[in-house]
Parts: sequence; C-alpha cells; structure tokens
Amino acid sequence: AGGSFQMSAFLRSYKGLSDWHLDIFRGIAGLILANQAANPIPSIKALYPGCHRHISASLFFPSVTYIDSDARVTPLFSDKKAIEWVDAHKEYEQSAKMDAMVKNFDKPHELAKS
Repeated sequence: AGGSFQMSAFLRSYKGLSDWHLDIFRGIAGLILANQAANPIPSIKALYPGCHRHISASLFFPSVTYIDSDARVTPLFSDKKAIEWVDAHKEYEQSAKMDAMVKNFDKPHELAKS
C-alpha cells in the first residue's frame, strides 16, 4: 500500500489499518452519526490540530482539516497513494476531502473559533 515517500512515512508511523487510533475515530464518528439520525446525508467535518502524518481520521470523517506546524508533513494530504489508500478503506460513501494547513500553535486558530 506504500508506493510514495509520504505514504511510506505514514505507514511506518501509524501502521495503516493496525493503527490503535482507528477505534477512537470510529467511535467518535458513530456517536456523531447517531446524533444526526434525522439528517439523511451525514456530513461530518473534523479539525485535527497537531496531526503530523496521521491521515487515518479521513477513514471515518468525510471532511478533515489537518493542521500541523511542520510543513514537511503537508504533502501527504495531497499524495496520490495516500488518497487512494483513504478511498480504499474509508467507512462512508461520499468522497473524502483532506485539507492541510501549516500553522503554529502559539495562538488560537481561526477555525477553532467558528
């Protein structure tokens, strides 16, 4: 499932589908969807500050804004192999949307205020 430097770095760090974070993301997404039962089209947007190369949240949340202070990790979020991996393993039907931003954490981020 590798094939690119960015995807290989992710798999080394987080172990792909063996990542222990997956149950946490799955549980949170399930709680949100249960509360949206009246909405026929689930729309979950997630903000992930301090993400590093952790794209696993995109397996459960259709729209994730990843924020990290290290610009070296942001290419992963547009990497073809990473996008293919998310598409192959995501647990929802709509297209995955991954946005990445480089920000420091000295001040509150404008997205957290809305």
